[in-house]
Amino acid sequence: FDNFIYSLPPAQCRYVVYDHEFMKDGRKQDKLLFITWCPRSADTNTKMLYATERPRVAEWIVGAFQVNADSVGEIKDYLGLDAGSDEDIAPDDDAWLSD
Repeated sequence: FDNFIYSLPPAQCRYVVYDHEFMKDGRKQDKLLFITWCPRSADTNTKMLYATERPRVAEWIVGAFQVNADSVGEIKDYLGLDAGSDEDIAPDDDAWLSD
């Protein structure tokens, strides 16, 4: 998960398909996500373009849960991850922003 988070550019929009694997009731499970990543620092026109085109792209991604995120915290909230845990990267982590 951390590699995925580090790969998100802090000032550019992206469409991302992410297969999140987790354990529930002792069983390995996964959840396919279609994430529209539009960070707050991205250009406004670019964010508008990504929001407009999202339905067309989503048509090709069957069975994925759609997530709109402008911060790492939103992705973690959706996945039920603790944003303050030692294993996770906090949204305002300076190391993440410098990549």
